[in-house]
This record gives sequence, structure tokens and C-alpha cells, in this order.
Amino acid sequence: MIGSRGLVGVVAWMLLSATAAAADTAERTQTVLVHATREQRTDLLEPRGRLHDLRTLTELSDEQAGKLARSRGWLRLDGITALGDRQAESLARFGGPISLGGLRSLTDRQAEALARHRHPLMLPGLTRLTDRQAEALAQHQALLDLGGLESLTDVQAEAFGRHGRFLWLEDVVALEPRGSMLGELRRGALFLDGVRALSDRQAAFLAQHNGFISLGGVTALSDEAVERLARRAGPLDLGGLAQLSKRQIDALVMHEGDLRLGGLDTLSDAQAIALGLHYGHLILTSERLESLTHMQAATLAWRAGTLELAGLRSLTPLQAALLARHDGTLSLPGLRTLGAAEAEAFAAHSGCLSLPALEAIEPEVARALGRRRGDLGLTGLAHISDEVAEALAENKGYLLLDGLTRLTDRQAEILARHEGDLSLTGLEHLGRRQAESLARHRGPVFLRTPSAFPPEALAILRASRDVQFIPMWHHD
Repeated sequence: MIGSRGLVGVVAWMLLSATAAAADTAERTQTVLVHATREQRTDLLEPRGRLHDLRTLTELSDEQAGKLARSRGWLRLDGITALGDRQAESLARFGGPISLGGLRSLTDRQAEALARHRHPLMLPGLTRLTDRQAEALAQHQALLDLGGLESLTDVQAEAFGRHGRFLWLEDVVALEPRGSMLGELRRGALFLDGVRALSDRQAAFLAQHNGFISLGGVTALSDEAVERLARRAGPLDLGGLAQLSKRQIDALVMHEGDLRLGGLDTLSDAQAIALGLHYGHLILTSERLESLTHMQAATLAWRAGTLELAGLRSLTPLQAALLARHDGTLSLPGLRTLGAAEAEAFAAHSGCLSLPALEAIEPEVARALGRRRGDLGLTGLAHISDEVAEALAENKGYLLLDGLTRLTDRQAEILARHEGDLSLTGLEHLGRRQAESLARHRGPVFLRTPSAFPPEALAILRASRDVQFIPMWHHD
């Protein structure tokens, strides 16, 4: 389920991040974790701060580490392949997330030092740990990325079971008999997407975990295992399951929390009716579910909470009208075209609507979507005309146009009249006139960290209380 190993992308949604990143509750945070990539999840947990992108640095002196210890923000040192004990102790005092993706091993002293770091710590290059190192890192009190670990001993599983935050172990492919002691991690998030098989006993232990569980690599589970996992509260990712029995569907319907089913080969009307009764966010990300029957569209729309149908490639006007009745966030990330009739149907939808795969829209489609009173995500649009900008600016809600890399002066002036939050984190260039227009926008405007903005435009933007800069991390 988790994306590339780069550290952070902007929390510009990819469905819910716009809405949920602004939420203060733990429930909303865990909701976004179901949808987001590894980079977005990390950024969501601690999304602010100056970027210290030092990936090209291959060696670090004690003096340099000492200077970094007095700094704050984000620190990326993925080019460092070896670390001294004193350097680890200095880096532990850095005031923000640290990525050390190039490290392949640690000493016990380094593990103990880094465990004292108070912010997210990314060590995805480590493939093995000693029991002592695991026990030390388990004391870390923030997000901990050990996504490269290939195995866990019973001692290590028991130690990490006491970790109380967000824990990535996505490359662990099997759990020892007591490896399921990870279930004693009663809160936070647990990512085990590398695990391919899970016994009923292990499922029972993991079911004790009350936070987010991701088991996206498990391709088959017994009915009893699904029932045990479904009885727990909290988000659950079973994205690898290709088929579900009636007994498993019945159990998952009663699950209290967000549910991700990304591997389903088919979906029957009866299964859709059952899933329509599930309370919580439902994410069906299988690309094989390319179409819906009218019955499926109607029953899935009844449900409460976010509905994501990632495989859907086309819609009839009637299906669009049925889905528009959904009272909540509706995400259709696989829909690449949208006709005027379907757009008219979605104009009646009052929740958040995410259509990130649309790369171009006609003015009449934009006018229909612009009449909506809910949040609108069109992050796939790379270019828009002035006429489309005029139409979308009428939208009453959070408007996400993060795929745009440039705006004309006229388009900036038009979008500045939009009433609601405006996200333009893809903009790579802004001139003075464009900056003046966006600075007049009433409500938050989100832009990327301004590495390429000219000083004159940057000064105008920084003088506005509504303009907010979001760190943008470049993916290799």
C-alpha cells in the first residue's frame, strides 16, 4: 500500500489530505493514513518546517552534526552510509523529522542515541537489528520507519509491541510464532505490508491493536482470522485479499473503522449491498473493478463515510447521479474523462469530490463542477483556460488545483476571487502580479516551498497572513 521510499510529498490530499490535514482529531489523522502514501503519512504527522535537503552529502563531520543539532525543520541525509556515535548523539537533538535512508547498520550506542530523538525518524535502509537495538528504538516516541527490516525475532516483536506511535515494518515478510506480539502495540499505526501469510493465532494477537493496521500483502485469510481482525476498532487495510467469502463480508460489515480492500477481483451486487451497511470510510482500490452496476452505485452511495472507487474507469449519467447522493467524500481516482451530463449530476453532490485523474475538462464540465458547494479536488489538471478558471472559481469549498505548474496573470486574478481554501502547491513560477492577486485571496492559499519564486513575489506572498507554504520533497 505504501508508495516510494522518498520522504515526503505535500499533504495536498490525493483524496482526503486537504480536509483531514486540517482536522485536529486523532480519528481524522487515522482516516488519512488509510488513503495516503508513505510520504504523505509522514508529512501529515509533522508537516511544517524548513527543509534541510542534504541528500548529496556522503560524509558528515562531528562539527557539522553539532551545528545541525541546533537547527529545526526537516533533515534529509539519505546519502550518509555510515554514522559515528557522536554524530548520532548530535542528530538526536535535531528539532524535526530526520531521514537517514542510506544507513545499512547501526551500533547499539547509535540506536540508543537516535531513540531519544523526539520527532519522526526514518531508517528504511536497515535490514537487520540486534535485539538490543530493537529494544532501544522501541523507546522512540514518534513515527518510526524501519521499512527495510526483513525479519523480526520474538524479542524484537515484543519490544516493538510496546512502541506507542506509528511504526513501519513493511518489508517483514513473515512473523515468528510470537511475532504477533506486535499486537500489544495498543495505539498508533502498524504497517506490515510485507507479511504474506497470517495464522489465526497471529490474527488474534494483532486484533488487540486499536490503531491503524495495514496488512496489504496478505492475499488470503481464514474466515476466523478475518472475524478476529474485524472485531477490533480502528482503520484496517486488507488490500491484498482478492476474494471474500460471505462469512468474511458479514464480519467486515460490522467492523468499526475505516476499511481498505484493494485486491478484490470482482464485486457482486450482494457484496455491494452488504458493504453499503459498513460504517466508516470504504476504499476499494482494485484496478480490476472498472465498472459498477446501477445497483452497486446505489447501495454503495447509501453508506456513511468516505467512498473511494479507484478502479472505476467510466460512469453513466445515472450512475453519477446515484453516487452523487453519497453524503461524504467521494473519490474516483481512476476516472480519466467526465462528460457534461455526469458533471451535472455531481453538481448536486455536497461532500468532498476528488477526481485526480482528470487531465483536462471542458468549460461546460467546469461550470457544472463550479456550482458545487463541497470541496473539489482536480489535482490532475496541468493546464486550464481562463474560461475554466472562471467556472472553477465559483466553487464554494476547498479547491485543489495542485497539478498546475504555471498561471497567467489573468488566471491568478480569477482564482483569487474564489471563496474558500485554495491549494496551488504545484506552481513552480510566480511573478509579481500573480503574487499580488493571490495575496488578496480571502482564505488560506497553499503554495509549495518557494525555491523558484523571485524575491519580489516572495516578499508579497510572505506579507499575506493567508498564504501558507508547504514543504515539497522531490522524489528520485
